[in-house]
Parts: sequence; structure tokens; C-alpha cells
Amino acid sequence: MKKNSGFTLIETLVYLGLFSILIGGALVAAFGIFESNGRNQTKAMVQEEGQFLAAKIDWVLSGVRSVDAPPASSPGSLLSVTKYGGGTVEVSLAGTDMRIQRNAGPVRTLNNSNVKVSGVAFTHMYSGAENPESVEARFRVSARTPGGVDFTEDFFTVKYVRR
Repeated sequence: MKKNSGFTLIETLVYLGLFSILIGGALVAAFGIFESNGRNQTKAMVQEEGQFLAAKIDWVLSGVRSVDAPPASSPGSLLSVTKYGGGTVEVSLAGTDMRIQRNAGPVRTLNNSNVKVSGVAFTHMYSGAENPESVEARFRVSARTPGGVDFTEDFFTVKYVRR
């Protein structure tokens, strides 16, 4: 009797089962990579926006003649400064946007539309025996990943006022 060198039905089913397990594992791994990439991009965007907002607050507080910010006993979400050149700059929170206004000009939004800013608190620390005058700013920046998960990071900056 001549032996057939082809695959039997059982062998074919076993190979199809193994192949489907491999393909399923590859799809799960690819989904994990795409999800991780989305999380990393969102995290980078939140960090970049937070650093930009902190740098903008530092800029607002450089070269100031006077600061109108809430005292340490009751932090608030509005910072108003008068620069040495005579101009005024205000930074405030409007909804989920941090805004800036210079010399009663147009109000401009500082953050992009993909992030939300919350928990803005400006605190004016008056100079004392041990500490120089400073303004502390705290805020939270959050965004949603492509997978629908919220990512939030807190930011903090202190600027010492030099007169």
C-alpha cells in the first residue's frame, strides 16, 4: 500500500489552532503598543503644556513693580501685576483655560484646546525676616488619552519678586 504524504485533517486543525493563537497574541501585543503610544503622547503633551504655563507665569512675574495676588491665608485664581514699564498683566482661570491679558488688551488663552487647566492657586508671600517676597503658583493640567483614560499632572512654580 502506498503511503500518502499530505496533511491529515487533525494535523490541519492543530496547525490552524496554533496559528490563531499566534495571531491573537500578536493582535493583543499590537493593541498594547498602540495604547501605550497614545498614553505616552498624552503624558508628553500634558508635561509640555504645564511647563509652558509655568514659564509664562515666571515671565509675567519678571520685572514687576507691584503684585496683586491673594495672600497665603486665602490663595486665589487671579494674578495681577504692574510691570516697571507701567503696563499691567493679568493671569486668570476661565473655565478650564488659563488666560492672560496685557494692558487691557484682548484676553488670550494660554493652553491648547486638548488640555484642561484646573486648581489654579496664586499665593503672594510677603517678605519677612527669613524669606524674600515671592509668588507661588499651583495648577493642574489634564488631558484624555485616545483610549479614554484621563491623565493629570500637578505643576508648581515659585518666583521671587525683585524690586
